[in-house]
Amino acid sequence: MDGFELQAALNDTLAQNQEAINGMREQGRRMAQARARYKAALASKALALRADGMSVGLIHDVARGDPEVAALGADADAQEALYDACREEVMLRKREADTIREQLQREWDEQGRAY
Repeated sequence: MDGFELQAALNDTLAQNQEAINGMREQGRRMAQARARYKAALASKALALRADGMSVGLIHDVARGDPEVAALGADADAQEALYDACREEVMLRKREADTIREQLQREWDEQGRAY
């Protein structure tokens, strides 16, 4: 690749990184909402179990085992996994940009120019 192609590749990678950052922002919002729904359902179920006279030591285990609460917990975990994948994509794009910058610097150095 020549300098122009490298610069175009760098610009493309930086644009992809910005898209990944935007996706991470949106996924972070979804993750927070899912986590909030889970915590609210867990607290509500725990309160209902306590009102029914269940032993305090069992409440949280039984509440987490409730099908609705468990489904919300699984959704929160899935949203977190998607957020982690978005974060990894951002990191990958940064590494790609750094690699292209290094290649571009070598290209300019070989031509005796300053980058």
